[in-house]
Amino acid sequence: MSVTSVSIVIATLNRREDLRATMHELQKLNPAPLEILVCLDGSTDGSREMLHEFDNVRVIENEEPSGSVFSRDRLFRMASGDLIVSLDDDSAPMQVDFVSRVIELANNHPEAGVFAFREIRPAGRDDRPFGAPESKGYIASYPNCAGAVRASLYGDVASYPTLFFHMYEEPDFCLQSYATGYGVLFEPSIKVLHRYTSVGRNLIRRHHQHARNEALSIIMRCPMPHLPWVLAYRGIRQLAYAVSNGPSWVIREPQWWWRFLSQFHIAWQQRRPVDWKTYWAWIRLARNPLPPEEEVLFASFPVVASRLSRS
Repeated sequence: MSVTSVSIVIATLNRREDLRATMHELQKLNPAPLEILVCLDGSTDGSREMLHEFDNVRVIENEEPSGSVFSRDRLFRMASGDLIVSLDDDSAPMQVDFVSRVIELANNHPEAGVFAFREIRPAGRDDRPFGAPESKGYIASYPNCAGAVRASLYGDVASYPTLFFHMYEEPDFCLQSYATGYGVLFEPSIKVLHRYTSVGRNLIRRHHQHARNEALSIIMRCPMPHLPWVLAYRGIRQLAYAVSNGPSWVIREPQWWWRFLSQFHIAWQQRRPVDWKTYWAWIRLARNPLPPEEEVLFASFPVVASRLSRS
């Protein structure tokens, strides 16, 4: 199915001025997106009133903060465009023809269901998605501040686990994408400026959220008999990361373990394991992304070739 329209979605919580700056940049896009959808996740700073300044914006609200994952899930499900571009409230495309670029990219790559763009930080620092090559290629994840998903993929086929609240929904979604026959493509020629405000960001809390949700994802996606050792290995890697940040991090490490255990039963109820060949190929992508040739992708993920042959 060809892509002809783009929805842009943003989840935000009490960062009105960052959101206003982003909205000003989005108004410059030519052609304009089909729509801009914003979820105010319990915001109390006047963001809703501020958004009245801008055209082509639909606003939804969570009465109480429910997390970025829940908010984005709502936005993705209500989007009308063929392609859903996800941004943060402090990120915006750098190219005025961004919309036409992402439409062309999606139409040229039917093998991909998820797309990651080059993220540019202040002072020109260049951040690529973890494990992404310097050039175009297939990767393990994408950032919600600079990525896109086919609307036909999101929902019944694959979706964000809302129990995550915040963090790690992108890797989990990309694993689901590969398992259902859609690659994840990094396109560095499309650029998004991420101003990356420090408001609302706590590094150790983000580490705990990431570690807990990675463990929950393993429960939901990793097939037996591999689940126990994969879970143990990733737990050790998270502990090593805490050690590298000093004793104050290490003594707080059990906090995410208990949070993981408290939600284990929910993850188990939602368990939908993928086949081991796909799971292992996806794990390898984090360190060894694939070049953009389709035949290389098909060799690692035969399910992608199988889906295309049925289309």
